Amino acid sequence: MEILQPQPSDLIEIVYLQKVCFSEMKSKGWLSIDLYKEFSTDDLKNSFILRSNNLTLGLIRMHDSLSDNPETNCTTISAKPLIIDSFMIHPNWWNQHAGDYLLKFAEEYAKTNGFTSLYLTSFSENQQAILFYEQFSFKQTGEFLARFQNIPFFCFEKILQ
Repeated sequence: MEILQPQPSDLIEIVYLQKVCFSEMKSKGWLSIDLYKEFSTDDLKNSFILRSNNLTLGLIRMHDSLSDNPETNCTTISAKPLIIDSFMIHPNWWNQHAGDYLLKFAEEYAKTNGFTSLYLTSFSENQQAILFYEQFSFKQTGEFLARFQNIPFFCFEKILQ
């Protein structure tokens, strides 16, 4: 498996991954509306993809500002968090350690670039994701209900050493 910065030629696989993941989330009742906003070349600059045998298994998009999501009323504990605003693993690769690779990569990226924590949100009913984040030492720091949701999101943060 390898982690790469995606190129414009990867957009079709990323959009497919996004559609598959959103469809799975809707089928589990985590999404009450279609949040689908197609990835663009602008989204690629803060993104990394996980690839194996020329297949895109997952994607992580990170940035340094909570203000990109004004509905999030959670605060961070650390002074300089790296925000993970998109973390997708193809459902066929859930429980296959694909997410481990991306999350470990995000942690190393954050440390290398001077961030003091990782911050992300998850649907409160997605117990599989919540357990996954807790296994990686993330702590729940709050919750919020977005205007488009029937269930709240949980906020998580991991302080980096």
